[in-house]
Amino acid sequence: MTARGRLAQAWADLSLRTKLLLFALALVTVPGGVFALIAFSGARTALEREVGIQLQQTAERGADAVATALDRARSDARSWASQDLMRDLVVGDLDKRVSKFLSTVSADQTFYLEVLCVDARGLVVAASSGEWIGRDVQTWPVMHALQSGGGALVGPIALPELGRDVLEIAVPIENPDAPSGRLGTLILLYDWNVISGILDGIRGKLANLAKRVAAIVVNHDGDVIGGVSFDGQPAQRSALAGRWPGVGRRGYGRWTVKEPDRQPAEVLAGAAAVSRSPPTWSVMFIERTEEALAPVRRVRIRWMVLLAGILVVGLAVAILLARQVMRPLEEVTRATSAVAAHPDLGLPLLPVRSRNEVGQLTESFNRMTIELKQSQEEALAAAKFAFAGELAAMVAHEVRTPLAVMRSSAQMLATANPDRAADHAELAETIVAEVDRVERVVTGLIQLARPLEQRLEPTPLRDLLSRAAEFAAAHAEKAHIRVSCEAAAAAPPALCDAEQIYQVILNLLVNALQALPPGGRVWLRTLAPDAGTVGFAVADDGPGLPAEIRDRIFRPFVTGREGGTGLGLSFVERVVRAHRGSVSVQSEAGRGTVFEVRLPVAG
Repeated sequence: MTARGRLAQAWADLSLRTKLLLFALALVTVPGGVFALIAFSGARTALEREVGIQLQQTAERGADAVATALDRARSDARSWASQDLMRDLVVGDLDKRVSKFLSTVSADQTFYLEVLCVDARGLVVAASSGEWIGRDVQTWPVMHALQSGGGALVGPIALPELGRDVLEIAVPIENPDAPSGRLGTLILLYDWNVISGILDGIRGKLANLAKRVAAIVVNHDGDVIGGVSFDGQPAQRSALAGRWPGVGRRGYGRWTVKEPDRQPAEVLAGAAAVSRSPPTWSVMFIERTEEALAPVRRVRIRWMVLLAGILVVGLAVAILLARQVMRPLEEVTRATSAVAAHPDLGLPLLPVRSRNEVGQLTESFNRMTIELKQSQEEALAAAKFAFAGELAAMVAHEVRTPLAVMRSSAQMLATANPDRAADHAELAETIVAEVDRVERVVTGLIQLARPLEQRLEPTPLRDLLSRAAEFAAAHAEKAHIRVSCEAAAAAPPALCDAEQIYQVILNLLVNALQALPPGGRVWLRTLAPDAGTVGFAVADDGPGLPAEIRDRIFRPFVTGREGGTGLGLSFVERVVRAHRGSVSVQSEAGRGTVFEVRLPVAG
């Protein structure tokens, strides 16, 4: 035998349980692994791009905020340099008017550390602080940068006198009498921490949204010149300090940084250029890659746990299927034998565990057994009624003749012996009433025992209810009882013998009228279709059925009304059951009684 043949034979020899386990294992792991590989790779790339774009957009907002702050500083410097007060520099007036003005505007704007007024020789002749007057600033970088244009911005520069980094912003003070000449230069010493504070404010808002980022400012060479780290500390004293090559003026990308007590880590950064900044600053917002892509990592872990759970469940299901694949068929076989040996076995015999072919077989078996049980019950009931019919016929034959004799004798007694006519008349009336009662019992037994020959046809129940209500209207009006008929016109017809169901409605309606006191009310109404049946209800607001007979009300000779025979409701139940329908009663003491009858719907 070839290797392929031996492999095929080995597979064929495997048990069904083992095959199901292997199939479940492959069905879960192979598609799950392929899906995870494709999905998480694509999700990582997409999320990385989305985070990069968000960081770039944040950097653009930061760059705009920095540019706005610098433009304001330049605008303030030009405004102050153009003040008429600056004419005092022409005559060399040192009455401190200019210094007082500069001190006032510096106090109003705390981020201007100092405001200096420098003459043409490079000496400070007025300042917001007196200690600067007389100092030579001709060698400051901003003074050299001013030679090439109408304004200059240099920095950040560490200024020992102030103990911090500053931006030097210089604008010329024009001579109003000689437009081509200059009276001197106005220099602003701008607090560099303000720029870092602007970026830290944006970083703080993102931190409130659970997004930890760093914000830095780099020059045209990519060197960090300001900003804040992930924990809000100055960026120049963090692992972010150094050179960021290839940042460019805008965009996003991935870099590697070395943080203290950490392995070299990848970060995502977005950059945007600060407009009109010297010489080409860029703002960068940075986020650690592991934090930016944490959602993908969390989803991946959850997916792995879910996949493992699915695998365990799949294997468990496969084991159960392998164990129970033959169990329903065995149950059906055993149940068939049990039903054959014990026809009166309780139902349902088998639980329906599924809706597949085996479940449908089980359900069909249960329905067959239920039908057999119902047929058996109907045959037993028919036998009982046949016996009752024979008994009723015998009673009618043997009792009717003596009853007739008793009735005629009583009538004769009522007319004999004039001296005791009153006593004889009362006795005679009692005899007649009792004879009539026996007559009603005999008539009821005959009706109950008479075979029911059904003529089934689609019948609208609303017609039968209206007919019964009209028939009983005169009697109800005489008894001061209101009868209401609430029949839905759109209700489907019932499959029934119209005359027999009409007699059922009349029996229930007459019983209600006899039970109600004057002023009572009876309702006749149709019921909504349910599970292939339609029906009607007869309800009243009378005293209700006594609790002791409520569960036996459909048995012969059980009645809650004085003078009743107790055969009317037995007739009702017999007719309804013959139609394969159902009749039920609900009653509460003092709150009335409701009889509901359901019949098969036509079709």
